[in-house]
Amino acid sequence: MGKPETFDTLDRQIVEMLASDGRRSASEIANNIGDVSERTIRNRLNALIEQKLVFMAAIPDPVALGDTVSVELRITTEPGRIAEVADTLIDNPNVEWIGYMGTDHDVAVAFPPMSRAEAMQKIEEISAIPGIRDIKKEFYMAVLKLYGFKSRAADDLRKRIKQGKCT
Repeated sequence: MGKPETFDTLDRQIVEMLASDGRRSASEIANNIGDVSERTIRNRLNALIEQKLVFMAAIPDPVALGDTVSVELRITTEPGRIAEVADTLIDNPNVEWIGYMGTDHDVAVAFPPMSRAEAMQKIEEISAIPGIRDIKKEFYMAVLKLYGFKSRAADDLRKRIKQGKCT
């Protein structure tokens, strides 16, 4: 499929426009950039997605999901088992993101917002993976900003501050 293997100036412009408004059409992006066709924009975007240089997703505001928590786990593995543990977690359909860490922990993994009971069940499942020595659990009760977008929790916080209801 058309061009990208790495980002060039046009790819960056496309991604920046979509990051500010993911509903923009290829036609609108082409018109805003100028001197490029809608077809080129569509081909470039498809190539970026196909080559996994860009991911497109709808991210719900955690507040809209009701009484939920966001969970992040920081995992310490047994010596020599980091890649094995990470590989097992990659295939878990509930994992929102996973990455190697450069800290006292080896792997970090996060889940989308869920109920407290679901969170505890997920932690139990992850704890049973062979090669895990320790898990540090972090529960986020409110997410104020996510991927550059302020959440309703942020709006609510500012409203409470204005009303003098926060310390």
